[in-house]
Amino acid sequence: MAAGDTLAKTHSNNKTSSSDKKSSLTARADDDALAEQDLAAKIAGGLVFLHLPGHLVRRLNQSTLSLFIQHAQAAGFDLTPVQWAAICGIRAYPNLDQASLAGLIAHDKATMSGVVDRLVTKGLVARNVSSRDKRMHQLSLTPLGEALFGAMSPVVDEIQQDIMSPLSEDEKVLFSDLLLKMVTAHNDRSRVPMRPVSDDSAPAPAKGAKAARRRPRRSS
Repeated sequence: MAAGDTLAKTHSNNKTSSSDKKSSLTARADDDALAEQDLAAKIAGGLVFLHLPGHLVRRLNQSTLSLFIQHAQAAGFDLTPVQWAAICGIRAYPNLDQASLAGLIAHDKATMSGVVDRLVTKGLVARNVSSRDKRMHQLSLTPLGEALFGAMSPVVDEIQQDIMSPLSEDEKVLFSDLLLKMVTAHNDRSRVPMRPVSDDSAPAPAKGAKAARRRPRRSS
């Protein structure tokens, strides 16, 4: 074979080899790009729950619980949100029975039993056998419980303000209204739905007792 032919063939082979290598690198780059796109899609699909209302409500609940504990402890009170709700319910309905209290603040009876036990131990609540039904216990606040209610109420107002602080005044009203609307609509689907106190389960609400829900004030 002539030297010229050999050089031409070698050049052709090198050109083919270079072209194949370039094609291979391009194909690999395309595969890597597709793999990255696929991974991004999987991540996006898997993490879409981060923006779902149910997940956000759970996270907000975690935050509000932490804020309550932080504010209460800073003010010198050893109290949980459930214990505070129970105190408010008992104050609104003196001599309310334990089962009705559980329904009023939407907690199961087993949990409520432990909550009341702790409040009694702290000297905040008195528990007596019902005069109407010996199987039932009536609950009322002790003088210490009344004093705690008065002292803790401003702290709870501060907690609500802290929780709602990222919102404007109009947003606070709208957010509260929408929360109430959703909670009311889904109440019967809850594991422990809220049950209003029936007329025959407790005396009339305490004089001056306010509704549990307070609407944020609009700016004047």
